[in-house]
Amino acid sequence: MTVTSVAGRTGDVVLTAADVGSGTFTGMFGINKTPSARQPINLGSTVNGSAAGTEDKVAIELSPTATGDFTGSTGSNPGFFWGLNVFATTGPAAGDGKGIGNFVGSLFEASIRSTGVTLPYVAGAQVEAAFFGNTNAAVTQMESLRVCAPKRKDGATGGTATNVYCLFIESPDAYPVGATSKFALFVDGGVTRLQGRVDVKDTILSYQGDLTVRGNFTGNGRIRLNTDGIGFYGATPVARPTLPSAGSVTAAHVRTALISLGLCQ
Repeated sequence: MTVTSVAGRTGDVVLTAADVGSGTFTGMFGINKTPSARQPINLGSTVNGSAAGTEDKVAIELSPTATGDFTGSTGSNPGFFWGLNVFATTGPAAGDGKGIGNFVGSLFEASIRSTGVTLPYVAGAQVEAAFFGNTNAAVTQMESLRVCAPKRKDGATGGTATNVYCLFIESPDAYPVGATSKFALFVDGGVTRLQGRVDVKDTILSYQGDLTVRGNFTGNGRIRLNTDGIGFYGATPVARPTLPSAGSVTAAHVRTALISLGLCQ
């Protein structure tokens, strides 16, 4: 079955039970869309903000629903349910994808084209997990966003990535947009927990005053300072004279150096 157009039809195109599992659509769908080999399926819609109604304004809505008991389900991922799966892949033939500089599984973009307006908030994507309606469900672990590690799947044994990142955040200076306040990552309060080593190339700064480093040092807990040619430097090596020029640097030496800088009591 191929649907290219429905003359005079402005409502829904309905598939009957006989079409389930056998429907193939070609061409373009939406408003003022022209078929293109580079964009074979294109959904377009326009939302009239002044239209009457109380519904949320959603240009294209997908509403999958999970029903029934999933216990005993089989398959490659029997305990999973995905509301939407965008599976972008290169073809398997030799040379498929050659010349692609950036292969992106999905793009969420909010572009502002209007003039003479001020929008208080614009986000390329909003991701949230929620309890909805009259529910009393219990969730053991609830995440609004999970970033999974790059991996080999579907029996893959080959393929080598030179650099691997679970999450890569571009510098806010990469594409100037006239910002006066710029952060690569902003966490609005709460507790941020990092379970693993933290590598910092530049500076750790407390922008509102003193920086407090606090820990529970019961048992084997401790602060370990490892460095080569230890010293505490400003414009000049202020605290170096308080450290021995040779031999081991003890905790007492470090404490004396910190006291001389006014960083410890």
